[in-house]
Amino acid sequence: YIFFSDEKCRHVYKERVRKILTRKNAIKGGREYRDDGTIAAWNLMNEPRCRGCGETLQRWIDEMAAFVKSIDPNHMLTIGEEGFYAADSPSTNVDANPAAWAATTGQDFVRNHASPHVDFATCHLWKDNWGVYAPTVAMNSERFTREWIRAHERDAESLLGKPLVVEEFGAAPGGARALTRAADNSGRRTVFARVATPRNERKVATYYRNVF
Repeated sequence: YIFFSDEKCRHVYKERVRKILTRKNAIKGGREYRDDGTIAAWNLMNEPRCRGCGETLQRWIDEMAAFVKSIDPNHMLTIGEEGFYAADSPSTNVDANPAAWAATTGQDFVRNHASPHVDFATCHLWKDNWGVYAPTVAMNSERFTREWIRAHERDAESLLGKPLVVEEFGAAPGGARALTRAADNSGRRTVFARVATPRNERKVATYYRNVF
């Protein structure tokens, strides 16, 4: 909460952004990053969460997106969030969340990306990692993945009118159970060595193909 609300924290963030956007690329003849055409877009940050303080996070997104654009109007901008839906989301897709905890992260995919200085929407997709956080929820990973992407596609098109990028996704050999065992076991490498069988590796490869 403090990171997103405290004036000093917001000032430090802005100064860091200014430093990055005006940094000169020595390889590109001293061209500042804000003028560098080899950069496609910026994230405000990776996976911002403000548990139970969605209004604070929304104000931060609006403020920082406007600040980035005031320095760099040449590049596209997005948030970089996972794309969770809040319980009071303007979308009806809160049921697309991996579990109830996702609605408490402060994120609201539709409202956050509706910010006028945000050019496109993103979502992340970590079925196994999220499954670890909800061990009592029986997640059909294939159905969840399909509906997660489709829900965000629908909202990006019909409610936001903005493109969607599935910015991050992944799967672990052995799934959420292997991740849980690895977290509880100091011999993390041993755990993953046991589950990284050819059969599990093929499952991961198939999952990647399905996402694409």
